[in-house]
Amino acid sequence: MHYGEFLSSIANETLPYPNCYFPFFASNLIFELYNKTDGAYVKLLYNNVPVPICNGQEACEYDEFVRFARNAVGNHT
Repeated sequence: MHYGEFLSSIANETLPYPNCYFPFFASNLIFELYNKTDGAYVKLLYNNVPVPICNGQEACEYDEFVRFARNAVGNHT
């Protein structure tokens, strides 16, 4: 939880970042890159559970994943 979210939640105020989620302590994110003859694709696992990232699918074409990731982080690198 974002620190601002935490402070607002204990003060019973409106949450400033309602869509901001952080992984639980000691969680892991695994990005798997597969290279096949028909093209590369990416899978994301959160604590060894597949996460649908591109159009609700667990496997995402590499180029589509790059667009997704750039959109998710904005101008940050």
